[in-house]
Amino acid sequence: MALRSECVTTTREAVGFRVVRRCGLASGQAMQARNYLRDALHAIGTFLGLMPYDFVTDAERARADSIAQLLERAERLGANGVIDLRFQAVDEGGATRLTAIGEAVVLDREPR
Repeated sequence: MALRSECVTTTREAVGFRVVRRCGLASGQAMQARNYLRDALHAIGTFLGLMPYDFVTDAERARADSIAQLLERAERLGANGVIDLRFQAVDEGGATRLTAIGEAVVLDREPR
């Protein structure tokens, strides 16, 4: 039972669905180590007006990894959806920890 993207939302309710059961909080984490040489090169590139593409890619990768862990844990709780999805980033001396947190729920499609 894979969670569909339409069943994951940052709001407290999923449009077109009703919450049948609340399964509890689920979370996922991803660590992004700091590379000082790369950071310096990005700063120079930003100063010159260049887009730091791989920095954006690193951030996107950390976000995707944390969401994947969250969805896996939500499924283990018996949920088919996640509501109230939010993110927290914490700098931990040389690395950034990105945490995705949401409420795992069982959703049922509302009748039309």
